Amino acid sequence: MKSQLRLGTDPRDHCRGVVHETSAGLNVRHSIIRRSAGVTSAFLLGHVFSYALVFGANQILDPGGFGLLYATLLAITVLHSPTTAFTFVLGRRIASENAVGGREEAVRIGWLAVVYCVKYGTPLALLVGVVLAVVGSRLGIEAWQILFLLPATVLTLVVAEVIRVSFQSLLLFIRASMLWLTSQGAQVVLSLVLLALSGRVWAGVLGVLLGAALASAAFAGLFATIPRGQRVRLDASTMRNVPGAIPLVLAYSLFILMNSLDMLVGYWLLPRPQLGAYAASALLPKAVVTATFAVSQVLVPVIVEQKMDGLAVGVSVFKAIAMAAGMSMAAAAFLWLTTPFLQATPLAIRGLDFTVMMTLAAAAVALSALRVIIVVEGAMQRYAIGLAQSIPIVLFIALAANGEASADHMATLYTTVVWVFLIGTAAIFLLLRSGLFGPIRSQDP
Repeated sequence: MKSQLRLGTDPRDHCRGVVHETSAGLNVRHSIIRRSAGVTSAFLLGHVFSYALVFGANQILDPGGFGLLYATLLAITVLHSPTTAFTFVLGRRIASENAVGGREEAVRIGWLAVVYCVKYGTPLALLVGVVLAVVGSRLGIEAWQILFLLPATVLTLVVAEVIRVSFQSLLLFIRASMLWLTSQGAQVVLSLVLLALSGRVWAGVLGVLLGAALASAAFAGLFATIPRGQRVRLDASTMRNVPGAIPLVLAYSLFILMNSLDMLVGYWLLPRPQLGAYAASALLPKAVVTATFAVSQVLVPVIVEQKMDGLAVGVSVFKAIAMAAGMSMAAAAFLWLTTPFLQATPLAIRGLDFTVMMTLAAAAVALSALRVIIVVEGAMQRYAIGLAQSIPIVLFIALAANGEASADHMATLYTTVVWVFLIGTAAIFLLLRSGLFGPIRSQDP
């Protein structure tokens, strides 16, 4: 979803022929490519910061504490993903207003969205946090402090994303990327410092909240200096397209959930030592899935352009799927070769189980290919496969709840379910291939 927002075409580009026929059109096209490459590079670097946080926490916390923290961070990611509908529609509205109604009106819309999130979201997040903490403590759930911090942390990340999307939609790509990197970096520093000082998992979550809040406050101040319109309310039309984005949001949110599902179910089912070993073993395979995001990021504008030019996209899609799977297989081979040596150094991941890690690396190959399919479906406004992810999600939960509570079994079951879903999807696609991406031609512009 973010890839669509980041890589969308300029609303003022009413004549696509210009892109192919004039040097000015080529310059615009190359500018989009350069900017997209810059945003993607910042995105990947931000995720390097995120994994630095997880790796640092692995060195500080005991295995059980690390497993709890990693599961919490993934839960935050899953809870945050549905808000993409809001930021996606908001970004399109700001970009359109910037092109048609003028920059001041576009800035006004973005600023009011930030104000509304803080004004109405803060009391709601505090109320939900208190309810979760009270209910969780009475149910005997450990670390009720984490439950209290969870809604506020998600809200803070949403505010940061609203500011970032506003900058990006105003074509202020450097500011948007700097906000993302500053927020991620501050989260890493504050979380690791608080973890080192306290040794408590909730302190690490608090560091994420504070890091995102400080970065948001700093860049909100920068945003406030941009001249804007004077009206103090958002028009109802600003969010009128949110319902239309719901299928896309559900499809991609289900992918985020499936990518994190093993850790979330592991928190529920595995003993704490087993959860710690599973989290340590999942760290590098999850990073592989994140790294292959760049393939789908680059693919979206290609697909959009080919469809608008009346060309078949099947070959390009298959190449992208093969590239994502190939990258993840190469990464899995790299892990197989280097991890035994890494574990003999001071950089060793504490609690890592090599067999579990390689099993999850196999799952990463399927997830990387699946992500490309989900993103392409969204770009073409088709969501069958994305919504069908609910089937393996429910199946995995049911099988895990009735299976052996061990890291080995969890990893094997998870990998099997993911691969069965991918293979089943591929088989159905081959039977109905003219129905999803159109007839496959030999041309691949």
